[in-house]
Amino acid sequence: MKNSVVLLLCLVFLLNGENMFSQEREHAFEMNRRLGMGINFGNMFEAPSLGEWGVEPDSAYFRDVKSKGFASLRLPVKWSAHAMANYPYTIDGEFMDTIVWAVDLALKNELPVIINIHHYDEIMTNPAAHRERYLALWDQISTRFQNYSDSLYFEILNEPNGNFTPALWNQYLIEGLSKIREKNPDRMVLVGTADWGGIGGLSQLKLPDDPNIILTVHYYNPFNFTHQGADWTGQNLPVGVTWDSTAVQVKAIVDDMNVIKQYSEKNNVPVHIGEFGAIGNADDASRARWIGCLRTVFDENDFSGAYWEYCSGFGIYDPALDCYRTGLLRALTGYEGAYDCHAYDTVIVKNSAFNNSIQPWYFNQFPEYGATGNAKVVDGEARLEVLSPGSANWHIQFLYFSFTLKKGYTYTFLFDAYASTPVTIGAGIGKNYDDYRSFNYRDVNLTAEKKTFVSTFTFNEATENNSRIAFECGLINAQYLYFDNIHLYESAPGTAVEKVLFAECTVKIGGNRFAVEGAAVKSITVYDISGRIYHRKTYQPTQFVEIPENILPTHISLIQINTNAKNTVLKYVKR
Repeated sequence: MKNSVVLLLCLVFLLNGENMFSQEREHAFEMNRRLGMGINFGNMFEAPSLGEWGVEPDSAYFRDVKSKGFASLRLPVKWSAHAMANYPYTIDGEFMDTIVWAVDLALKNELPVIINIHHYDEIMTNPAAHRERYLALWDQISTRFQNYSDSLYFEILNEPNGNFTPALWNQYLIEGLSKIREKNPDRMVLVGTADWGGIGGLSQLKLPDDPNIILTVHYYNPFNFTHQGADWTGQNLPVGVTWDSTAVQVKAIVDDMNVIKQYSEKNNVPVHIGEFGAIGNADDASRARWIGCLRTVFDENDFSGAYWEYCSGFGIYDPALDCYRTGLLRALTGYEGAYDCHAYDTVIVKNSAFNNSIQPWYFNQFPEYGATGNAKVVDGEARLEVLSPGSANWHIQFLYFSFTLKKGYTYTFLFDAYASTPVTIGAGIGKNYDDYRSFNYRDVNLTAEKKTFVSTFTFNEATENNSRIAFECGLINAQYLYFDNIHLYESAPGTAVEKVLFAECTVKIGGNRFAVEGAAVKSITVYDISGRIYHRKTYQPTQFVEIPENILPTHISLIQINTNAKNTVLKYVKR
C-alpha cells in the first residue's frame, strides 16, 4: 500500500510538472507569434564600425519598417569590435548607448526587437581563447537590458562555424544562457544551430531545458540563387539564376521546412527563421516569388521570420533613391503602394525626410525688408518659424540647390506640407543664379492638415546645371510651416513604350494609353504619385486589356499588373 501511494504521488507530480512545462512552453510559442514577419537591420550594427558597410543608423528606418507592415526587428550586433580584448572585456560605452538607442526606438515604434552577438569571428577560430570574453559580453548586455520589457529578445550567438563545432556549441550555449538567466530569468532567448546556423546543424543541436527559448534557423536555399554573384562566398556563383515557382523548386522548400517542423514538434519548441533573403543580383520577380513561397510555408507551420535585410545588397529599400523593391515588400507584408525603384529613372532631391537635420536645405531671410524667422527639425519634419513677414513672397525662402534639369526630361515634384493656420505659399523650381527665373511655379494652399502636393512638368529648355527648389513664404501670417518627404523625380523621354513583363510586376510610365497582351490578365492596379491606389480592376483571365486614358491620374506613379503567365507585354497604344 505504501509503495502504491508513493507511486501515485509521483505520477501526480509528473503530470502536474508536464502540464506546467506545456503551459510555459505555450508562452514561448505565443511570444514567437508576436515576432511575426520581421526584418534585419543588416550591415548596420554588425559592421566593424558604424557606417563602414554603407548603412548609417537612421531613426526614420524604425518608423518605416513599422509603417510598411513588419511586425518585429532583428538587430545583428558586432559587440566584439567594440569591447576590450583583455579582461574585464568592457564594452565601449558610446557603442552600448547606440544599441540602447536602437532598442528604444524599436520599442517606441511597437516593434519587438532581437539583439544578438553577431560576427564574433575570433571565437569561431579559437573558441577556448574567447570563452571568458563571450560570457563577459553577455554579462554586460544582460545587465544593461535587464529591466526592459519582454518585447526585447536575446539571441545567444549568430551562426557558430569553423572550429566552433556543434559539440562545443552545445556546451557554450548552455553557459551563455546561464549567464543571461542571472539577470534575465524569464526573457525570451533565441538559440541557433552550428554549421552556419542552417538546417544542417539541427541534428546535432541539444536544446537546454528552459521553457523560454525559441529555435532560430537561417535559410538561403537554393544558395546558387540567393547568393548569385556574391563575391564573398568564394564560389564564383554565376548571375542570371531564376526562381520560377516550379513544382520541384517549391517541393525543395517545403521539404526543408518540414525538417525544421519535425525538430520543432519533437522538442516542443517554436521556430524563428532569423535570416532568409535573396541578393539584389537576382531579378526582383524571382526574388518576390521565392519570398512569397517561403512566407506561405512559414504561415502554414506557425514560423516567425526576419528577412535579410532592409537597405543593403539583399534589401527591400534603396536609401539613395528613396524607393522600394515593391514586389519583395508585397510578398513579405502585403504592403501596397510604396514607391517602386523601377518607376523612375532618378530621384534628384535626396535626404529630405528631415530625420536628423535641416541640411542640405537652407533657410534664407531678408531682415532688411523686415522678414525674419528660422528653420529646424521638429519630430522628423522641417519646421519654419516666421517671426515677421516681409513685403514680398521671396523675402523668406526655404531652398535646395543645386541640381541639373535635362532638356526633354519629365520631372515630378512632390512634398508634404501643412501650417499652423491656413496660408498660401509659393513652390517653384527654377534657376539658382542671375534672375532666379522659375521653370515650374505654383501657389500652394496649406491648412492644418498634412497633405501631399504634386506637380509634373517636362523641361524643354536647354539643360540647366544650376537649378534649385524654392518655397517662398515671405507674406504669410502663420507662425509655423511644416515640410516633409520632399522629392524631385526625373524620367527620361520615351520610356515604357513596350516592355516585357513577368507574372507580377510594376512598370514605369511614359505615356497615357497602354494595353496588356500575350498573357491571362487577372488584375490591374494604378497608383498615383503619392503611392495611393487610384484605380483597381480585376478580370476573369483574359488575353488582352486596354488601359483607357480616363483611369490614369494626372500624376501617375506606376501601373501594377498581375497575370497567371510568366511573360506578358505592356504596349503604348497610339491614336
